[in-house]
Amino acid sequence: MKLKTKLLIGPFIVSGLLGTSACSTTDNNPETAQTISERKATEIALGTLKGGVVRNSHVDENEGANKYEVNIYKGDKTYEVDVDSLTGEVLEIDQSSQGKINIDNESKLQNVSPKISSEDARKIALDQVRGTITELDLDNFNDRLVYDIEISSVYHREVNVIVDAINGKVLKVEEM
Repeated sequence: MKLKTKLLIGPFIVSGLLGTSACSTTDNNPETAQTISERKATEIALGTLKGGVVRNSHVDENEGANKYEVNIYKGDKTYEVDVDSLTGEVLEIDQSSQGKINIDNESKLQNVSPKISSEDARKIALDQVRGTITELDLDNFNDRLVYDIEISSVYHREVNVIVDAINGKVLKVEEM
């Protein structure tokens, strides 16, 4: 009977050791942890506010925590929605009233919605410049609603691409 006990206990000990060693090699480094995409973060922010127009979005690495800041126009208010880059959880929503601060060209474009999506604008910009988008803003340029897109090129230079938000034409490509 003792022989059977030893034979049965042996595999449990080996599997326990293997399981422990497998767990000990797991990479828990937050820098290599899977993050959600910026596109997913904007979808989460828009879903939380139940619509609006994304003005800009970018990764904010302040205070050691990575989060996406998504700025959205909705009605006469601007919202900044902070989305955790690891979990997709909405961390904070700040609201401000646009008031009458931007009376000039910005107010003319306030009720205009882009005809092309920010995702389409990203593709158009990346067709012009290979690299990684570091910032995307919905802005105005020469009385036009545009996507102002900053790209870190494959040659490690910053390039600014202006894409018309109504028809998708590239209006400007400028190395910064």
